[in-house]
Amino acid sequence: NTAVEEEQTRVEVSCQIAIMGRMHKKGEHGAATEFISRTKAVRRLQLTLIDFRRLCILKGIYPREPANKKKLSGSTANRTYYFVKDIKFLAHEPLIEKFREMKTFSRKLKKALAKDQEGVAEGLRKKEPRLSVDHIIRERYPSVVDAVRDLDDCLCLVFLFANFPQIKFIQSSIVSKCKRFSQEFLYALTRTRALRKVFLSVKGIYYQAEVMGQTVTWVAPYKFSTDVPPEVDFRVMSSFLSFYVRLLGFVNWKLFADLGLKYPPKIDETKLQEDIGMSAFTFDAFEDDEQTATTATTTALNSTDAGDAATLDHFPEQMEGGEEGMPNLEDLQKKQREMDSFTHLFEGKLFFLAREVPRYSLEFAIRSFGGKVSWEGVGGSGEGPYSADDERITHHIVDRPKASSSFDGRSYVQPQWVYDCINAKVLIPTADYAPGAVLPAHLSPFVREGENDYMPPERLEQIEMAERIHKGDVEKEDDEEEVDGKIDEADDDKALKEGLEKEMTEEDKVETDTKSKKKKKKKTKKEKEQEDAIQEEKEQKELAQMIMSKKKRHLYNKIMATKDRKKKKVNQLRSKRRAYEQGISEGETAKKAKAQ
Repeated sequence: NTAVEEEQTRVEVSCQIAIMGRMHKKGEHGAATEFISRTKAVRRLQLTLIDFRRLCILKGIYPREPANKKKLSGSTANRTYYFVKDIKFLAHEPLIEKFREMKTFSRKLKKALAKDQEGVAEGLRKKEPRLSVDHIIRERYPSVVDAVRDLDDCLCLVFLFANFPQIKFIQSSIVSKCKRFSQEFLYALTRTRALRKVFLSVKGIYYQAEVMGQTVTWVAPYKFSTDVPPEVDFRVMSSFLSFYVRLLGFVNWKLFADLGLKYPPKIDETKLQEDIGMSAFTFDAFEDDEQTATTATTTALNSTDAGDAATLDHFPEQMEGGEEGMPNLEDLQKKQREMDSFTHLFEGKLFFLAREVPRYSLEFAIRSFGGKVSWEGVGGSGEGPYSADDERITHHIVDRPKASSSFDGRSYVQPQWVYDCINAKVLIPTADYAPGAVLPAHLSPFVREGENDYMPPERLEQIEMAERIHKGDVEKEDDEEEVDGKIDEADDDKALKEGLEKEMTEEDKVETDTKSKKKKKKKTKKEKEQEDAIQEEKEQKELAQMIMSKKKRHLYNKIMATKDRKKKKVNQLRSKRRAYEQGISEGETAKKAKAQ
């Protein structure tokens, strides 16, 4: 009987488990075992909070937010959580032992200095442990393309620190290293013609380049005197910077190796201190058996060699039917031609920069599209490769109401013309960018409006002008003879039309009137058909909405609500624009009335 009862209870328990599931204690299953608080993680790794933060930054481990904090064990008020698997992953990191060695070294050094043991302190300094993140870079980025894909934040921070002064938390060595790496990266982009977009904003200058097939976007600050805010924690930023500087060094090495240049390049310290830019570096090519190394000096920087740019490969013999078997070949070739013309936008143009313009940005932008650049020296030092009176100069860039000296045969423009040409992908006429003129709107090239989005009139004008220039409708001012010939032909056509109209009889006029009436009737029929089609489509939508399930109807209503909000926003922007234009027109009329 006891065996039968035990069997019955076992069957009942198994049935309950099958129906309800096995009972678990709180904190032993689910989210409670997936997350761990920061305090527990620090205790488990036996690190200080500063070292723990530094290790997480270097390894790319970030805090996580649980979906439901109530399921976690303990108090959840103002706590930071991490994945348990990430903390287990950190436990095997060799840097933990290196942190402990550095802590021991600093303690021994302080003790030796406190006892005035200079010899012991000097011996300890020679054995100071060094922190290396090379293995972390190889671990996080197995290939160079992976590193380039994650280069946005790296470039923003490196360009920011390159503009910092030397303060308590920022050493001069790290600032000079950031300057060097940033200029090396810009030089690699100029050689590969990788720049695509530039935008001048209040925060800084936004750049977008295409490196190894990846789109990289970063912001570089203007070179003004930097006021370092005291509330910023530079210890955290320095942890990021130590990793990013090493990462950018690896990327620069790969870019230079692909270009056939030695890395690192030679540096002219005097030019680097004068902040001349890419001209402070000397780039050497690899030595071959037949050809010795060639030094790329400032003149080589000004060269318009585009041999490093990417080209489209052709394999027609490997396709079935040759080129006919590849339907998108013509589109690809067309895009390649457009990209070639875009990357050679300033080909054959010589620019001269006045000393008040941002040379560090204009030099990079112009050379990235095949142009040659020179500039005005300050105090007799830091002059460009050619002087301001060179007859080959085609564009003189100034940022003053009036140029101090004028030369014939060149165009005087403001710096915005260069950036607008890059964003429009064509050479814009220079009339609107003369010195002292009110400049056109500098719109962001990173915004792409859709069909129902609001598009400002300035954007429409820029798009239409770019299309006209692409089609070749815009003519040069020097071709006066061609313009006069076209005007004469137009006058002859008008005279012929007037003669034909006089020869038309009254019967012909009656026939044309009857034809026009028939066309009007046909148009009204077409309009009725369109209205019927719209009504029918509306009824079909209503029927489909009635058939929908509750879940799909809710989703459909959310989509329509977002569309309505978008329309409302577009209407608000249009009404603001109309009010702005009316205010301008009223102000102009008031000025005219006062003048009279």
